[in-house]
Amino acid sequence: MRARINVVLAVISICVGAIAANAQSEATERKPSIVASVADTGRIDEEGGPLFQRMKRAFAATNQPAAFKKFFTPTADLHLTYFVDHQLKHAPFTAATVQAISKSCFGPFSVDEAATWVQLSWICRTDDSAPIARIVKFRESSELCLTAWFENGRVKQIIANEPLPVPMKRFVPMDAYEKMKVARATERKN
Repeated sequence: MRARINVVLAVISICVGAIAANAQSEATERKPSIVASVADTGRIDEEGGPLFQRMKRAFAATNQPAAFKKFFTPTADLHLTYFVDHQLKHAPFTAATVQAISKSCFGPFSVDEAATWVQLSWICRTDDSAPIARIVKFRESSELCLTAWFENGRVKQIIANEPLPVPMKRFVPMDAYEKMKVARATERKN
């Protein structure tokens, strides 16, 4: 239990540091939530705002490396954070990561957005045969969240991770992908 608490605290400190580093000098700028989840929105939003739409276009360009690269600043900091045996690990968030997500998950879904950042998430398969599950070992939720910060219309930083387990906070259950799959199949039949 102590190891789990230490891991959660480490992730929170990383996220707080990233949010602070990306904060605007204006006091009126909203900041992204450290523990954002689609479960908090109470809805599935596949439209989002302009930055969400820009991220969807970037994800669609993963098969064209030059086009994909144009969505990011030259020094973009792109990270996927995950846990293995209660240890915090990092991997680059690349076009291959996005391709694994697209083969394994529903989404992206809009969570929140401001002038310089966007938060979105996917609901993913968690079985070992899912391409994203080969990268991320989901522990608490089948959701993969992403926060992206923009500079001059291009992504300057991405932090993607499974949402942190926070007491009294809503979360997406591990079987959400399977439930969504059945619900979508039922909708198509009707």
